[in-house]
Amino acid sequence: MSAIIKHMQTRIISEFKHILFNFLFMHLASALNQQHDSKTSRDDKKHETRMYLKQIRQKL
Repeated sequence: MSAIIKHMQTRIISEFKHILFNFLFMHLASALNQQHDSKTSRDDKKHETRMYLKQIRQKL
């Protein structure tokens, strides 16, 4: 029984981490994109941010 509870706690913590990281990095992406006025630099930043998020998620 305690193994089931421990497993559920681990899953809940893991899901919470994913939600938190997604929330934080979407804010980061938004902040980075607001710093640039031109569409080209904005698109470049979006691409860089996506690549950065991809690397972070692979590490989790």
